[in-house]
Amino acid sequence: MPEHKMLIIGGVRVRPEDADRYHAKAPAPERASTPAPAGPLDPSAAKAEDVLTYLGTVGAAEAARVLDAEAAGKARSGILGKRDVLLAAAAERDAAEDGGGGAAA
Repeated sequence: MPEHKMLIIGGVRVRPEDADRYHAKAPAPERASTPAPAGPLDPSAAKAEDVLTYLGTVGAAEAARVLDAEAAGKARSGILGKRDVLLAAAAERDAAEDGGGGAAA
């Protein structure tokens, strides 16, 4: 059985004779992240997964605003049930951005 050299394209082993066909289908080298909304997030207009992702990136004041809007709107238990954890994580992000000078309230 002849030994074939395999190519690595996009992290996948490909036979040399399939390389041209695969290049057209190869995934982008880096996964694109979901862009941040242009303005403040309206949780009633977003999927719960997107709200939770957003809450994992913002500070305490914005997290509290979004959670309050969620409570006044759709009131999804999967989001509101994590309120304390989300606010604590947001406060830690604020403290890290402020140079570790203590958690914001």
